[in-house]
Amino acid sequence: PMASEIFRTGLAVLKLGHAVWDPHPNGLYKRVEIGHVGYFDDGAFTPLFNVLKEAKDSSHSRWGVPHDFERLVLPGDPLRVKSPLPPGAYHSESVQELSASASAHAELTFSCTKEKGAVLVLPDSAHREDAFYPKMFKDHMLKHYRSWYEFAVHQCGCEIKVSDLVLVTGCHMTTKWAMAAFSNSDVRASGSFGAGIPGGVSAKFSLSGGWSTSRFVHHHSGPQPSFLGTKAQGSSNPDGSEEDDRNQCVFLRGYRVMERRFLGPKVIEAAADPQNLGHEGPEQGDTAVPCEGGETEDEIMPLSEIPKVSEFHCYRL
Repeated sequence: PMASEIFRTGLAVLKLGHAVWDPHPNGLYKRVEIGHVGYFDDGAFTPLFNVLKEAKDSSHSRWGVPHDFERLVLPGDPLRVKSPLPPGAYHSESVQELSASASAHAELTFSCTKEKGAVLVLPDSAHREDAFYPKMFKDHMLKHYRSWYEFAVHQCGCEIKVSDLVLVTGCHMTTKWAMAAFSNSDVRASGSFGAGIPGGVSAKFSLSGGWSTSRFVHHHSGPQPSFLGTKAQGSSNPDGSEEDDRNQCVFLRGYRVMERRFLGPKVIEAAADPQNLGHEGPEQGDTAVPCEGGETEDEIMPLSEIPKVSEFHCYRL
């Protein structure tokens, strides 16, 4: 599997959403925002437009918006700020922390006890944002996802499936990060952040020196110097206020659509990719919402980190 996939599945245990292997916006946009519609490509999220903004908003100047674009108008503030994720190290269940301190500025040493594992190091806290009115987001996606997909493929030139589209409803934003994905054929590998492990598979990381490592450990840190200070299109605050430098998205939450072959589309919470979904049907507590007309049905289905859903539906990250 790709490093981005190992990282995403490894950190699913944290139940914070889709762990993003490539968090920086690459200068293409200011930062991930609630209301963005986009897709993941090799671990990076690319937004196409934002359903909460006007069609003529400056952030839409690159690709425009779908021909039948309809802004999602909410009855109040869409943003709900929750407790931040503190600085430190976060890892999969297959990774053991061997160092005495979890401080992001200390020597951090880890050992991967299985074939795959993932580690995220946060020197600074990651602020959490989530959307109010989740049902309005679900209903909006069910209504418009087909035109969004046509827009992505024909106007933006994206090579994606319907199930690749994401409507963002939450994220964790930070200033800097370091990540590692363990993938080894010897079942056991070791890595350290700040110090080497003699005789083992080592990975060294420091805020000043970056990474050095051997095989079996995919790694990177950021943002890279070339992206520091880069202003994206439409990135200035309209009120002239100072911009928040937390523009690195390490966790993303939202909804996807999967159209079931015989029953019609479904909206579900998603933290796994469509090809990993089973066929066991809805989980306890799911609610069904009939669609308008036709012989199919649309369902809105909240999902766990390892979803059990039908073949074609829409789900949350």
